[in-house]
Amino acid sequence: MGILGEKLRRSRPSNKKVKFSLEKLNERLQKVWEMGEKEVAAGRFGPFKECLIKLHTSGQENR
Repeated sequence: MGILGEKLRRSRPSNKKVKFSLEKLNERLQKVWEMGEKEVAAGRFGPFKECLIKLHTSGQENR
């Protein structure tokens, strides 16, 4: 299962008797989206972002 699937599974209600609804799924997706935005804001993707910037600037220098 991918990262998104894991996050959605963790946000699933603990009450297994709750029926599935698109509204509830939408709420869970919104929560996962907000968690992702917080992770980005916290800098968890900092090293990845720096690597992309280096690749971009080196590509510009080689032109």
